[in-house]
Amino acid sequence: MKEIIDLLKSEIEYFKKLKVAIGDLHGHIHSLAVKVAKLHLSRLYPDVSEWKTSEKYGSGIDVIGKDSDRIIVAAEVKTTARSEKESLGSQQRKKIKEDIDKLDSTDAQHKYLYVIDNKNKKAIAGILRNSGVKNIKLVNLFD
Repeated sequence: MKEIIDLLKSEIEYFKKLKVAIGDLHGHIHSLAVKVAKLHLSRLYPDVSEWKTSEKYGSGIDVIGKDSDRIIVAAEVKTTARSEKESLGSQQRKKIKEDIDKLDSTDAQHKYLYVIDNKNKKAIAGILRNSGVKNIKLVNLFD
């Protein structure tokens, strides 16, 4: 019995070290994806004079491109990760709808919703279609 307990404790120690080494994995993925989205948008809109990003996920728009006081581009980045057989959960769907509404309510001339895989792109396309919002372009960062 003691050997099994020691083995399980050893496993716990291993995963504790792994967790510390990885840290906030979702936060790192989101931060990198926001940077890629900003670079992608800055190539599409080279005349935008000021870019702002919110690299940590939160309540703000992830990427904003401005000229003076006018918002030219606004983008949200969704880095939802799920297994192949999983579908979007109700909380994820709710957050996506909130992001769509947030983008829709901005004065930006161009609006983007970025995702990081085609499975989520397909699911989010359905949510976007059902929202009735037509002026948001859905883009997979890996396409």
